[in-house]
Formats: sequence, structure tokens, C-alpha cells
Amino acid sequence: MFFNYLKPILEESTYIYMLFLRFKYFGKRKETKIARKYFDLIIDGFPRSANSYTTRLFKQLEPRYHIGHHLHSVSHIIYGLKKSIPSIVLIRNPKDAIISLAALDIIECYSGETKKFLRENSLKWIIKKYIRFYKPLTNHVDKFLLVDFEVIINCPIRIIKAFNNKFNLNFETDPEILKYFNNLIIRRAKSHLKPSYNRNQIKLELLNEINSHDLTEYLNEANKIYNELLKINVK
Repeated sequence: MFFNYLKPILEESTYIYMLFLRFKYFGKRKETKIARKYFDLIIDGFPRSANSYTTRLFKQLEPRYHIGHHLHSVSHIIYGLKKSIPSIVLIRNPKDAIISLAALDIIECYSGETKKFLRENSLKWIIKKYIRFYKPLTNHVDKFLLVDFEVIINCPIRIIKAFNNKFNLNFETDPEILKYFNNLIIRRAKSHLKPSYNRNQIKLELLNEINSHDLTEYLNEANKIYNELLKINVK
């Protein structure tokens, strides 16, 4: 919990934040997800924006690649841009991403009790995290490939072709091969990667909360950033 409060301060310096993460996860499995200058690719975005699906797809396409992923930090992306590492930034409609993240947390940490989660957490805090992730990237839109959640889920071949074109790469785009890998990912997926009736019910409970007057200002700002990025760079 303390890290959640410390993170915005540390992220003011990409170098300090990345150094902190390497220290925090030294010797742990997550250390392998933190990009270094020799990495081939970075895939990252706000949680619940198809991070797992996209990472697994590109790992299937090129198992030898070193891929930085799942830090859910703008510093990870900025680091990649500074090191000229081809980067994919995943993005999802703010309301959908925020509700999906909260619903997953409620299932995994609060035994499905939405009211308890809301007593101990603030959706405003999650919206502000979304804003902090994407707002700095509006100044770097020409350097990465922005990928919309709906597109990568429904038409991954479009994303791979765009990525190849942008960074002069040669990832496989054969539709049958991509279909095979897609089915493989779905079959092997853990529960957080699959649709869930329970999560969907919790999302309905959260809709009233996120539509409340108190959150309007923050949600409007998140939507403004989302639409600005979509307009400029989305694939």
C-alpha cells in the first residue's frame, strides 16, 4: 500500500524509478519483466487493457525476444523511448479499464464484497492513476505504437502489421498462424484473462459509483486524454 503512495513521486524521474524497481524486484521473477537497454520490445499499459494477451501473443510470435511488460508504469515506456526500444502502449476506454480493475480486485482481495472495497478504496485514486499513466505520453505520440484494447482483442493482425510498418520489423502476419496462437492463448489463459459472470455483476454495481458527481471532473480529464491519444496515434 505504501508503494502506491510513493510511486507518483518516484515516477517524476524515470531513472530513479527504474532503479528502484530493479532493487525492489532483484532476484524475483518480476525482475525479468523490467526492460533493459538490450531488450527488443516493450509492451505496457494501464492494467486491464489487454497487457497479458498482447504480451503472450508477441512471445508466441517471437520466443527469442526480450520483452519488457506488466510494470503498468509510464516510466517503463519513457525508458524504452529513451533507449529506442520499439514500444507498444495499450489503452482502453477509461471507464471500462477502471471498473474492470476494481472488479478484479474485489474478486481477488475482497471475496466479491463491493461495499467493503469501496469503504477501503477510492475509485478517484484509480482514475488519477490512469491519468498519471497516459498524460505524459501525449508528448511522445510519434515514438510508440498506441494500441486500443478493442482492436488488439478483435483484430490482432491489424496491430502486428502496424507494428511491423512503424518499426521496420517482420513479425508473422499469416492469419492461420495468428488464429492458432490466439486459440492457444485462450486455452491456456488464467481466470483474469477470461470473461467472468461474477466480475460482470460487480462491474454493474460499480457503474453507479463511477458515474457519481464526485468523480465527473476526474473521469472527464481521463476521457480527454484518452480521446486525444486515440485521435493522434491509435491503431
